[in-house]
Formats: sequence, structure tokens, C-alpha cells
Amino acid sequence: MKKILLLLMGLCFCWNMKSQITTYVEVKKGETLLNLLSDREIEQTEKIVISGDYLTENDFAVLKTMMAKYSLRDIDLEQTHISVFPDRIFAGCTNLERIKLPKYLTDTGWYAFQNCINLSQIELPVSVKNIRNSFRGCASLTSITFGRRLESISGNQSFYLCRNLKEIHCKSSIPPSLDFESFVGQYENSILYVPKGCKRDYMFANGWLNFKNIQEEYVEPANTLKINIKGGTFIWWLYPSYDGKGGNIVQTIYPDEDCSIEVEESETVCFHIAEEQNFFNSWQIDTVRLNGTDITSQVTDDNMLYLNINKNSILEIIMKDQKATANEDIEIINHSVKTTTNGVQINTIKLSKIRIYTITGEFLKSDLFCGTKEYLLPKGIYIIQIDNNSQKVIIQ
Repeated sequence: MKKILLLLMGLCFCWNMKSQITTYVEVKKGETLLNLLSDREIEQTEKIVISGDYLTENDFAVLKTMMAKYSLRDIDLEQTHISVFPDRIFAGCTNLERIKLPKYLTDTGWYAFQNCINLSQIELPVSVKNIRNSFRGCASLTSITFGRRLESISGNQSFYLCRNLKEIHCKSSIPPSLDFESFVGQYENSILYVPKGCKRDYMFANGWLNFKNIQEEYVEPANTLKINIKGGTFIWWLYPSYDGKGGNIVQTIYPDEDCSIEVEESETVCFHIAEEQNFFNSWQIDTVRLNGTDITSQVTDDNMLYLNINKNSILEIIMKDQKATANEDIEIINHSVKTTTNGVQINTIKLSKIRIYTITGEFLKSDLFCGTKEYLLPKGIYIIQIDNNSQKVIIQ
């Protein structure tokens, strides 16, 4: 009996040795990894999956210690709300083998993974725009994929000493800005894969032209969301959304402009339907449609709209004016608008962009000038936009 118990204990010990110990943790405001993890978790965790808003440099210091002194080898940060990494965030973490980056990371920071010699797997999210000398000395890295939104790879030795890097996949149809020696040592040994029809562009693009082997591959196109705004004098802010709050401003959308954006399959987009400073409070959301279906009820009380797009789509946003009862002239530091018997008189003390709309949002005319100018308009209600300031006027 004693031998059987010893055998069972030995089997349990071997099983625990073979199975990976994974720890899941959510870091909320006011909390830290050090307080959330037990001593046992710090010492024995091999993979950690982290979510939350409030990771600090002290939290990253805990992760570095867990790699340097204990068992941590695999980090999943996909559900953390980090858009920019601090410089050297994981530099010199020689025990790091795999990492999944924050879903809406836009900037890796400088030297993020320098000399992570055992890093063999990394997933770059589609949101990454800037890579800053991040992978120098990653000797175990065999393949890397850049999303279609990548704009630049900075640093003369971003991938220097990545001796085993055999495949580089770049999904951008426009070659990102690249320092001349970013891939020094890889130009002859690595294959550069680019979207079909883009090989010639990469062959003549600074930095990319050094690759000896450039091949084309099929890249799944992103979904297109066409946005049509009718009425209103609002600015519409487009956010990437990862937590129901919205993030950094991506694009400003005006009512008279045709606008289409690319949305990745797994991406949630967030629209903040908000009045620009100095706009009237009279404009209200009337109807919001997605591909002809009324989704007005999905707009939150604070005018946020969240969408997951899995096909080419059309978003229509229709505004209505709640009040239009009197002349309301603009009196701003740099310009003014006065109604006249025949239209409006606009005075600016700096070069300004002028836009004039009907009250229903129909675009009438635009101009660019400095000084005083009168525009002839028939009786009616109009929206006058000067740079980022707008106002309603009534010509009686």
C-alpha cells in the first residue's frame, strides 16, 4: 500500500512538472500586480494573461523579475488597454519566449524587445503604426508580420542580429517608412512578402529595396465602412475601442465629406457623436442606420456608438435641429459672422476655411480667405462653419 501511495505521489509530481501553470489577472485602478499575485504565483507562473486599464512601469518590473528569477516565459497582454509602450519595456528579458501584445497598441516604444534572445513568437496587432528599433538581437525570431496600418520602422538596426528571421510579411499596400539599415544582416537571407500587386512599389522604396527576395502573397482585404452624415454641424471623432470607453482620435469626419474607413475583422470601432466646442446644443440624433437597419437604440446616453463590422457596410447618421428661432451670430476672437438683408458677412483676422450648409446639412459652398467677405444667400436658416467653429444663422 505504501509503495502504491508513493507511486501515485510521484505521478502527481511529474504531472505538475509537465503542465504549464497559467495565471489570469485583471489589474483595476489602484491595484498592482505585486498586490494581486501571491508569492506562489510569482514564483511558479509560466504563462500570465493580464487584462485591465492601469498597468504601470512598476507592474512591468514585476513581470521582468518573474522572468529573470522564476518561471515566467509567456505573456499575454492582448486585453490590456495600452496604446504606447514605455521605452525598453522588455529589453534584455532573455527568458521571454512568447508574447501577445495589447490589442490596440500603436507604438512599441524604443528598444522594446532588444536582446530578447529566446523570443520566438510575437503577434503584432493590426493597430501598430510605429516600430522603434524594437527587435535588435532577437536571435530566435523566425517570422514576423506587420499589419496594414504600419507607418514606420525607425532605427538603423531594428532587426540587427535576428539571425533566424526567415520570413517578413508586410500587409501594407504602401511601403512603410523604413530606415536604410533597419534589416541589416537580413536582406539576403530573409524573404519579404508583400500584398499582390505591390512588389514593384517595395522594390523602389527606401530601405525595402535592399531585400534580394521579394515575393507577393494574397492579403485578405479589410472591410470598408462608408459613413454618410446628414445634417448637423458636428465633428465626429472616430476611436479605436477596446473597453467601451474609446481611445485616441483617429479621424475627424464632417457632414459634407465622403468618408470610408477600413475595419479589420476582429476590430470594434467606436464613434463619439459629439458637438464641437462652440456648437449649438440644438442638434440631436434623429436616426442611425447600418446597411439600412435602424440601430439608433444602440447609441448610448453619452452619444457613443460601438460597431463590429464583418462585411463592407454603410453607416448613415441623420441629425435634426430642435430649435431655429432667431439670428444667432458668431462672436469669436478671430472672426465674426453677421446677417445682412441679402446674406451673411464674414470677417476673419487670419486665413480661415469657410463652409456654408443649409439647415438640413446640404453643403452649399466653401472658401479660404482672410478679411471681410459677403455671401449672397436667400432667406432661410444656414450653418456657417469657420475652421473648427460653427453657428446657425437665420436670414429673414
